[in-house]
Amino acid sequence: MHDTAFPPEEPDHSAAHASRKAATRRTWLIILALFVLINGGAILGPLLYFQKDRQRLEQIQADLSARQANLRGEETRLLRMREGVDRLRAQSAPLQKRVRDVEARYPKGIPGGDIYQGYLKTVREYNAKAAEQNRLAAEYRTGLEAYRARVQEYNVLGDEANGIARKIRSAWSVVPVPLPSPAAPVAEPSPSPSNETPSGATVIGVQ
Repeated sequence: MHDTAFPPEEPDHSAAHASRKAATRRTWLIILALFVLINGGAILGPLLYFQKDRQRLEQIQADLSARQANLRGEETRLLRMREGVDRLRAQSAPLQKRVRDVEARYPKGIPGGDIYQGYLKTVREYNAKAAEQNRLAAEYRTGLEAYRARVQEYNVLGDEANGIARKIRSAWSVVPVPLPSPAAPVAEPSPSPSNETPSGATVIGVQ
């Protein structure tokens, strides 16, 4: 009886292939986990570290928005006041000229009758406009000083906001952290109420 010869067994490649695939999968999972961990730390780190700075920046920006709206309202009000002063000055100028012309015509005194009554009426009309011009000019000067002080306060806050924003942006991270836009400081707007202070009118005394 002869022994039957069998071919040599082939090695099982499927098990080795599956093992390599599992190892590759584990490697990629480790790499992915490290990537998420590093980027997560890079994002959360600055967010947590600069949390108070970010809160302060948001508070300042909200404050700046409200202040800017108020400044625009003050500019409009001051501009109208300045226009009122200029309008009163233009209205009173011809009245003043008429008064001076009469006084120049009668250097020794204004004669009575209709001439004096007309002269007196013009003087009173001029003085009423001069008084209103002086009141409005004084109100304008006070308002302009307060406006300039508020602009300075606004710019100080704007500088603080920009400094905080630069500080936060200087922090290194793998993924950039979105930040609020820095505030843009403003100077006195143009057109704005003129820096020239409106002059008051001189009240005329009756001769």
